[in-house]
Amino acid sequence: MTYTYHSSSKKLAALALVFLPMAGFLVKIGLEGNRIVPPQMKEDLMRFVVVYCPFIMAGVLLGMYLYLLSTQAGRRLDIGSIGVTLTAGNSSTTVGWAAMVVNRAQTSNLTSSSLISDGQSNIRIQRFFWPDHDDILNRLERTVKHNRTAKTVKM
Repeated sequence: MTYTYHSSSKKLAALALVFLPMAGFLVKIGLEGNRIVPPQMKEDLMRFVVVYCPFIMAGVLLGMYLYLLSTQAGRRLDIGSIGVTLTAGNSSTTVGWAAMVVNRAQTSNLTSSSLISDGQSNIRIQRFFWPDHDDILNRLERTVKHNRTAKTVKM
């Protein structure tokens, strides 16, 4: 039996409601600074701070959002017989059951993340992007505990 979980893009949409107006406001500041500071002004530092910095900061904000969107949206986590497989786009990472360690985050805030590892491959699950974060980790911990007790009983 395979359990499948998907990362959520809903919170990325909420971030867009913050990032896009901030970037627009910074562009407006840059355009206003371009109007206020005349081109004849000899102080290059003042022109850089007032005109170009807001544009650069807006570009950084949009770049951060696009990076998060490209790396976090559309990820799928499959828990199956071979282990845990994280699929993102065309790449996938598999952590096997044999030596799996689940390191649950010590805090329960929105930015906490947990690490699933078998010594060779690592999968990081962040609470912000996975709405079923606790369910995933509980299922993994139960399965790992069951597999380890089953191995010790057979020996």
